[in-house]
Amino acid sequence: MFFEKLFVSMLCLNLVRCAEAKEDKAKRDSSADDYNWFDYGDYDYDKNNNNNNNDDDENNKSDYDYDYNNKNQAIGCPASFASISGIDDKCFLCTGVKARSYYDAKRECNNRLKYSHPIQPETLEELNKIRVYFAPQLSTSHFDLVWTNFEREDKTRNPGSKQGHAQHITNLRAKFVNRVDGEAMNSELWLDNEPNDLSGHEDCVILKMKKNWMAKDFDCKIPQQNSASAIVICEY
Repeated sequence: MFFEKLFVSMLCLNLVRCAEAKEDKAKRDSSADDYNWFDYGDYDYDKNNNNNNNDDDENNKSDYDYDYNNKNQAIGCPASFASISGIDDKCFLCTGVKARSYYDAKRECNNRLKYSHPIQPETLEELNKIRVYFAPQLSTSHFDLVWTNFEREDKTRNPGSKQGHAQHITNLRAKFVNRVDGEAMNSELWLDNEPNDLSGHEDCVILKMKKNWMAKDFDCKIPQQNSASAIVICEY
């Protein structure tokens, strides 16, 4: 009788321990789901909630859209993004998405990865490395344009100006900045005779793939009557 009671007690104890183990595992799995993030220093990117701050439009923009002070604390490139040889501290992703406005391009990048944005090459050398890397992927594309994260900061027009053409171009180039920290766009990135503000409201910048990926000013929203759209390549 003693051994029979001992056997029953040990059996019950094992059943309790199995139940507790299953409960602990369930809690760990639940915790992993609840805290599934990629750590960006002060910014925790929650993969299940990455659609925040997507209310940008031309009438509702802060001076500079994001705070990137701590994003380079991350080691390596996030999933889907890739580094390009010779370009330090940046990661890139060709989304394959064609957007009809600069604001849609920004939203697409931020949806892919919080704090990412359309590309903004700092130098002609960097632009050429981006071109060499992505051109093969886009060689069969019927699209010729790529959105950038440069925008005209000073949107005032002076139609009565008597300045010469060369000076006009120089003055226009000084008005374009990147939308991360407001640094002026490198003048080496422009096509000849660009920017020209042809439509009178060309406040954004696209790259012309068929023109060696050089830049020109462009409407921030492509008019409805224009069938064009531009590829979105994101930078982080």
